[in-house]
Amino acid sequence: MSLKIGFANTFYTLWDVSSEDCYSTTPNGVHYLSHTKTNYFYFQNLSKTLEVAIEKAKQKGCTDLVPSDSLRGHSRSFSNTITHPKPSYAEWQFVNGKYEGQDIRLSNDLKYLLWYYNEKDCLVSAARVCELDSYYTLVDGKLLTAGDLILRDIRQGKYELEAVSNFKGDEDGYTWINVKIEAKTDDEQKVMDENPYGIQISILSEGLNLLRKEYKGFVYFTPKGMRSFKGKKFTINNQIIKIN
Repeated sequence: MSLKIGFANTFYTLWDVSSEDCYSTTPNGVHYLSHTKTNYFYFQNLSKTLEVAIEKAKQKGCTDLVPSDSLRGHSRSFSNTITHPKPSYAEWQFVNGKYEGQDIRLSNDLKYLLWYYNEKDCLVSAARVCELDSYYTLVDGKLLTAGDLILRDIRQGKYELEAVSNFKGDEDGYTWINVKIEAKTDDEQKVMDENPYGIQISILSEGLNLLRKEYKGFVYFTPKGMRSFKGKKFTINNQIIKIN
């Protein structure tokens, strides 16, 4: 029992104060101090004057005779809890979740590594993803898929494209169209397999002279003088289309 003196507006008061350290365990078995709970049990009123209150507190066995600021204004028992930070981890350790504390560099859970990278922007996780699956690449500190790289190269005019749809809309100077590429690598084939209806890209509609058409309730656009744009081959550079 630890006795302390408080002050409740009129009377100096006597309190029994006790603290308890509470520990938690991470999913991988690491124990750490998570919070400390302090209980303040109201014992009795002492006196309206400090000198008399101190003498009475001494008689009860109180050795801390300076009134506690934390007990000022209180007249009923209460408790409070202080939360402690989790253990600090190295940049190569998971800091939460089911693998907390484990080495990211040794993880084989690709799905979780991807989630962790997106959640924490963790480059160690991104690097491990690239080790496990060549479909992913780190470029300028960002994790990109082969699809991302192909889309970038499409916009830079590095692929000949074949339209698998007509143009979709003409808003604010832009239009959309689904295209396919000739797959020459495994990654290119995977991208096409993931996009069976073509890769949707946006381009500038300037210079296309798009005309609105409708067929059985479906609205689409084609360049002036063309019945359909499907099957046309073209390239894109700076979002401008060049028909081959």
